[in-house]
Amino acid sequence: MVFVNLYHDEPADRAPCANAVEAMRSLAAAGACIVALGRRVQGALARAGVAHVELVHPAARDAIRARAAYRQHVAEVLGRCCAPPGPDAAGAAERVAVVAAAQGGETDARRH
Repeated sequence: MVFVNLYHDEPADRAPCANAVEAMRSLAAAGACIVALGRRVQGALARAGVAHVELVHPAARDAIRARAAYRQHVAEVLGRCCAPPGPDAAGAAERVAVVAAAQGGETDARRH
């Protein structure tokens, strides 16, 4: 799984990082499932023509992560990306890229 911040840490820089957008295009072209966290990232990827699935950002509303409905939402969205259990499922997580807006942390892709 790859995690990418689509934006730079500098709040004044409102444009998506061109390198990150190009990386998402490349990953999508290679068959990766791009998971966009939050409306800002979803809009940027849509404008850039990058196919993605949309996931509500866990920080969107209070303690949304702890709610059963959010956990179900995550399971459904990620279920669209990952292969069903079977002989080909072993590499499913390697084909997922999770994209978010930078929140004062690293802006480089981190491989997990």
